[in-house]
Amino acid sequence: MFKLNHDSSSNILLIEINENILSKELLESLVHKVHKAIDSIDKNKNLNRLFDARELKVIDINMNTLKYFSEITKRYNKNYKNIKIAIVASTDLMFGEFRAHEVYGELPEIERRIFRSLEEAYTWLKQS
Repeated sequence: MFKLNHDSSSNILLIEINENILSKELLESLVHKVHKAIDSIDKNKNLNRLFDARELKVIDINMNTLKYFSEITKRYNKNYKNIKIAIVASTDLMFGEFRAHEVYGELPEIERRIFRSLEEAYTWLKQS
């Protein structure tokens, strides 16, 4: 389950994810649904994004799954230029997994950082 909220005053799209992912197929399905929803809101492909993944639980993830996750998100993000993506993780495990995703999913046109708090993420996204 996820929820999107567009803050037009700050040009930030908040994506709150509350999901238990038990397989690579469920992860791919979630990524597809989230990006389809993002595309329906971000017609100009210029909104910065804040993924609140503090309630996301990924069970039994390994490096191959992380690489796969990074490849499918790169496919969705390739049409976006000059945006920032902040991801907030609550546990050390998820923080580390998102850091690996950050490395494998790097796109030069997109700045991406992982945070431990929403406040830090918002502050970074609002900086020019």
